[in-house]
Amino acid sequence: MDKDDPTYQWEDRNDEINSFRYQTTANFDKEMVKVNYQVLDVDQDDNEDKGERESEDQEDEEDGFMFRPSIFSRSETWLQDATEDVFDLEKVPLGSLTENDVESMVGLMVAWSRKNSLEGALTVERLLKRVVDDMSAGNGNVFVSNRLYAVTINAWARSGEKGAAQRAQAIHDAMVQMYHQTGDSRLKPTRRSFNALLQAWVMSGESNAVTRGEQILNEMVEGWSTDQKSRPDPMTISLMLELYGNDGSSEALEKAERLFDSLETLEIKKNLYIYSALQNVYSKAEGINNANKTMELIERMLHDSDDKSIRPTVTNFNVVLSAYSRANETDSALHAINLLRKMEMPESDGGYEVAPDKISYFSTILTCTRHPNATVGANLAECMLTRMEERANAEARRREEVSSVAPPLVHMDTECFNVVLSALSKSSEQDAFSRILRIIKRMESPYTTQNIQPTLRSWNAAINALSRLRTMEAAQRAEKILNYMFQLYECGKLNEKPDEFAHASVLTAYQKLHVPEAAYRADKILLRMEDLYEKKILDYPPDVFHYTIVCSIWAMTGAKGGIRRCTEILSKATERYHQGFRKCKPTIRLYNSILDCYSRGAQPERAEQLLYHMLSLARKGDKDARPDCFSFDIVLNAFLRSGLKDAGRRAESVLERGLEFAEEEGGQMLDIRSFTAILGYYGQQRNVFDSPYRAESILNRLISLFQAGHKGLSPHISCFVNVMDAYAGQKNQNAGECAENLFRTMIKLKRDYGAKRIEINSGVVNAVLNAWEASATSENAGRRAERLLDLLEDNHDNGKVEMAPNFSSYNKVIATWSKSPAPDKADRALAILNRMKRRKEERKLFGKLPEYAYSLVINACAFSGAEDPDERFRIFQIARNVFNELIAESETDPDRSEPSPTTYGWYLQAIERGSIPADLKFQILQETFQRCCEKQRVNSFVWERLKSACNDDEFAQLMIPVNNIRRSFKRSNVQKSVNTKREVKLSDLPENWIWKGYKAVGTKTDDRKFVSKQRRKQPHTS
Repeated sequence: MDKDDPTYQWEDRNDEINSFRYQTTANFDKEMVKVNYQVLDVDQDDNEDKGERESEDQEDEEDGFMFRPSIFSRSETWLQDATEDVFDLEKVPLGSLTENDVESMVGLMVAWSRKNSLEGALTVERLLKRVVDDMSAGNGNVFVSNRLYAVTINAWARSGEKGAAQRAQAIHDAMVQMYHQTGDSRLKPTRRSFNALLQAWVMSGESNAVTRGEQILNEMVEGWSTDQKSRPDPMTISLMLELYGNDGSSEALEKAERLFDSLETLEIKKNLYIYSALQNVYSKAEGINNANKTMELIERMLHDSDDKSIRPTVTNFNVVLSAYSRANETDSALHAINLLRKMEMPESDGGYEVAPDKISYFSTILTCTRHPNATVGANLAECMLTRMEERANAEARRREEVSSVAPPLVHMDTECFNVVLSALSKSSEQDAFSRILRIIKRMESPYTTQNIQPTLRSWNAAINALSRLRTMEAAQRAEKILNYMFQLYECGKLNEKPDEFAHASVLTAYQKLHVPEAAYRADKILLRMEDLYEKKILDYPPDVFHYTIVCSIWAMTGAKGGIRRCTEILSKATERYHQGFRKCKPTIRLYNSILDCYSRGAQPERAEQLLYHMLSLARKGDKDARPDCFSFDIVLNAFLRSGLKDAGRRAESVLERGLEFAEEEGGQMLDIRSFTAILGYYGQQRNVFDSPYRAESILNRLISLFQAGHKGLSPHISCFVNVMDAYAGQKNQNAGECAENLFRTMIKLKRDYGAKRIEINSGVVNAVLNAWEASATSENAGRRAERLLDLLEDNHDNGKVEMAPNFSSYNKVIATWSKSPAPDKADRALAILNRMKRRKEERKLFGKLPEYAYSLVINACAFSGAEDPDERFRIFQIARNVFNELIAESETDPDRSEPSPTTYGWYLQAIERGSIPADLKFQILQETFQRCCEKQRVNSFVWERLKSACNDDEFAQLMIPVNNIRRSFKRSNVQKSVNTKREVKLSDLPENWIWKGYKAVGTKTDDRKFVSKQRRKQPHTS
């Protein structure tokens, strides 16, 4: 075709044929089909006879819509030369073509169309134009028919080029236009040309392909009334169904089913091709169970027709198996296995009696490997692989016995094995590696697998299985396999040398160990890769993926020298990238691994420097160095763990820099973890006086970002609790008030802004109660805490289970009252205790009431602050009743233990301050201390409270039993010797009096030291 032809516009690149764009014009359409009928020396009858003979020839070819093999099917060089001879006007002058020449050119056109390329389509079109040009030159011995157009349309359909369908449509439209202009029956479109055009739209992938196909089908149906040659045939229906299948939508599925049901109206008999096409529609459709629908169609083929020609073939069953492989459902594997078994069974046994082929077995294996449970899937796949091997080996033996040359139905290939090996490597079976090794040995055996050799993927699966074992032995064995792979490659038994994935798998095996030795061995592998590249054994040096794995191992193990090696690796990766190795370019994952190494190595300043270096690179356009939220998280956590005095402020600085980068430079917005880390840090600080204020400032910044539209920064419940704890930890006088304000903010964010991470529950209210306990010295602290307890009880009574108060809720309210300066705090504390008892009786509290609640009531009585003696005695009676209740429970309830030394100590303090008559006071003291000794509850706190509660004479009487163990004194002068509290120490008491639990409350003395000093025998009771 001449380049000056106005129909085409060419763009010169490497090859004119590989890139072009065409533009169809009306002038070309006319030129393409114009025939000078005045110079045709053939009458109309001859033309009709030729058309009939031509149509008879075409009918033989239309059944399969495949053109007959060309007589020119020889070498590609010969085809090129023969075509150039046709275009050479010196060899074949214009106007000299004969009918035989045209027939030969048709063969050339068919051969070129089978090239499935743009070059082939262009060449076919040039050959068509060569015939047209010859006719235009006055050659009456040749003519153009729809056969030539159909071949040209088919060539474009098979080219696979974008716009090929539009070009095919333009050629077909030009033929139809000229037919209407000339009335030449040889140009009348037939089902051959229509089907060729349909094929073009099927292969186009265009969005309007279905619409175009429906238009073509309508033209065929409309033309059928006047010409049988345009009548749709089974191939037409199959192509239309394929168009619907490519669409995949539910609407297309409905249209396909309607078309299938209307075949009787179109007088088209359903055949195997139509059923298969509809089956493909079901296999690709969205929103249905593809496997079930395709299987239902097979059952329909078996039972709805007596025609043996539409009996399902192995291809139809393979479509079902393929649908199962894509389903990824739990029962898909079992369904596929059952279907394969029924294919093998004879009809007499209820089977389908269809011999499975290689695709059948492979699809079943693939379905098994995609089981949601990787372990179950791997086990099933291995069984199916064994079954396939047995079938393939049996078939190979039979073929050898009968000397068959036909291709086998079932034969093994590497992919069948590799799919199973990959599945085993991903399973959690402990023996996965040994099973993989057995399969690889079978692959290497010439007697079982038809000389199939393991590939790189096979050995990579073995290494991957070892990496999942998470043991040093497995990692070392993976390294040995890597070395063995090099040996196999050198001796020619492995087609490929170990690649980047093989090395990465070994490194991953060490990555999962978290021990220093893993870091050293992984680093050796990395250095070996560098050495192999320098020796030109490896084609490429380690890439950034390998560098990242090794740096992460150094970071996680904390091995000595990790910081230095990570710095060297970053420098090496940068150097390799500048040398031209694009895969070595440092990425954010590599930078983050090194940041993590600095952080874990207690080097926050170096981590901060690297982070700011990354920011500098990002400003210069390096997208791979742009820090993400994890980068900032690592650095700020490095400061928070550093123990530096200004750790919190340094972490805040990193946080602000991250927010600035996100808001002003388009970086990734920090996530909630950055804020919670700093808030958690401040919530635990007791020595940083401004920690609550700094924590609340961070929280307010988080809230403002969330309200500004950053939904990923929805505040978490812990954010508020940490700020409340910060106030409580500092014993701030405004802790309770601030905590309540935060609580109200939580409610507002939940209600008005839809904060999903905020939950209003009893845990949050307990945090507020804890803050009120910390600020209990304010006058209204107790009442505010009690009001919150009312809120919990009311909400719980109204059905809000999450607001159910627990023992901690009541304890904190009692503790708030016990620390309160309110004069009625003892009564209020007792009232809360009684509320807790009633709640338990109503089965709204479960479990045993904690001793701590009783102890707090006693503490409130001990520090009541009442001045009136009668009032003080009344308050003491409250403490006495509560204490006696505890004692009684401990004697009757096996689940209630003896009161702790803390409870005894506070009770002794209540006795001291209770304005009790002297005789009664000593009696109570004696009873209490005697029981305390018997129950081994004496510790330093009890000892100090006892000495404070009684005078010297009372103390001396209580210490009379000690005379049995103080050998340095005589019985006659014991009274004189022990009448001062300085004479008897806690270490002098019998060992079986002493509390052996924990340090005394409020003292720095370890009671176990006193126990170790006991040198006396147990005294006699007085």
